Amino acid sequence: MGMPILIYNIGSEMIYILCSRLKAQNIAEEKAVKVINDVVINLFDKQFMEAMKKKQEMSKHLSVRQLFDKLAHSSIMKLNASSMSKLFDLMLMSFKFQLLRTKFAEEIIQITLNHLHSVREILLSQNAEMNKDALQLLKDNITYINTTYKAMSSYEFILLKQTLLRFFQVLLL
Repeated sequence: MGMPILIYNIGSEMIYILCSRLKAQNIAEEKAVKVINDVVINLFDKQFMEAMKKKQEMSKHLSVRQLFDKLAHSSIMKLNASSMSKLFDLMLMSFKFQLLRTKFAEEIIQITLNHLHSVREILLSQNAEMNKDALQLLKDNITYINTTYKAMSSYEFILLKQTLLRFFQVLLL
């Protein structure tokens, strides 16, 4: 059950970072909205998330990196290898920091919901009409988290946190 949480959180970090970079580089609003919309639609795609939700081992770092490489290039935006490496490192570092700061494992769900609600706010602040499909996908995934993860026991949350921390620990070896 760790893969969806990992994908939701680092994917949301990706969207936040991309928004910041697009704004800093004075990219035309229409293009910026399209980039973010494309990334959100691909990140929260029903088939993709169904595959992530299946009970499975946590993917290896390289697999997750490749997944986000494809995701970043699913829009009109193109990143070179160096930029993608920096983006991916920022995404991981941000979520890892938040994960390490939790006092209780149950806080992971609140972090995830905060990320998803922030993505929702980004979409609403842009062109809500153009982003309506992305907003619906996001709503469906928020509902999934509320129904699936909120029913977990404290023990299951501890296992979830350990699984996520193990993913980050492997990066250091």
